[in-house]
Order: sequence, then C-alpha cells, then structure tokens
Amino acid sequence: MFRCKKCNNSDSRYIGYINNTPYCRKCILLKDKPITSLQDSKQKNIKANIDYALTEAQQKASKEILSFIKKNESVAVDAVCGAGKTELIYESIEFFLNQNKKVGFVIPRKDVVIEIYSRLKKDYDMVNVTSVYGGNTDNLNGQIIVLTAYQLYRYDNFFDLIILDECDAFPFYNTFFLKRASK
Repeated sequence: MFRCKKCNNSDSRYIGYINNTPYCRKCILLKDKPITSLQDSKQKNIKANIDYALTEAQQKASKEILSFIKKNESVAVDAVCGAGKTELIYESIEFFLNQNKKVGFVIPRKDVVIEIYSRLKKDYDMVNVTSVYGGNTDNLNGQIIVLTAYQLYRYDNFFDLIILDECDAFPFYNTFFLKRASK
C-alpha cells in the first residue's frame, strides 16, 4: 500500500500512477522548487526599529522565550490579541539574524501574513524580509520569511527558527502534513 511521505495520504482515491509508479494527487501541486540558501548578511547588531519600549513583564517574557530557544526547546506564548506577542519574539529573531541564520514566521491566514510582513518590514528595514503565500511566490528567499502554513513544504530543513502563529488554529490543527513540515 502506498503512503505519501509528504502528507501521509494513503486514500486510493488520491493516488495516481505514472508508469506503474504511485504518486500522491493531494500533493501534485506541491512541486518542490529548491531554495538554496540566503544571501549572507554582513550586518551585525540588528535591532528592531521601534519607537517604544517593552513593559517590564514583556521584557521578562522576551528573555524567557529566548532562553528556551537557546536550549533548542519549543515555547508557547498564550496571550490575548494586542498583548504584544509579536514584539516578545523580536529579541529571539535578532539573536538568529545576528548569527546570519534564517527565520520563518508561519501564519495560517494570508491576510495576517501580509499584515505581519508589513510590520516586520518596517521594524527591520535593514533586513531582507519577504512574504510567501498563494499568489505571491516569486521571491522565496529572505532573512525573515513570513509565510502561510501551506508554503512550509517549500522549506524543508531551511529555517533555524520557526515561529508558528496560531498553531492551535486551522490549518495546523489535526493536519499531519503541516505538523510534519513544521517539525
């Protein structure tokens, strides 16, 4: 029995054959377009260009998040909308950027990708920030790549830091392919 290595599909309705070789029809549109590497950044001491300070609680949370990440551990931030969750990860983003490492910001919805991309582009105006979503796949490379969840298939073992926004929401929830791609 054929099982797709990408999405775990084994439903015969979605399995096609070319020259007696099976392929997954669910993944047919997910043709891999190899992405080599990011251009080396010569910049050091990258900091967000923001004109406000984090509160004491936000600073503490930001440092705790970074300490988990430095130990290669996952961390979840649970806070209400507008609490400054994005700013809490800036210190971690900067830690990776200053080592010339790749950051992926994965978001379920295209409209939020566009919003976060605009914000990161403004806050990190000295950094190559790009967005990737359905209909916007011409530029797949950058120092920070803001992308929809389904675009993760393009970036196998690519990112040094992945930030998953709304990881408990659709399409992450109960989707084998996306869980596997993000890990």
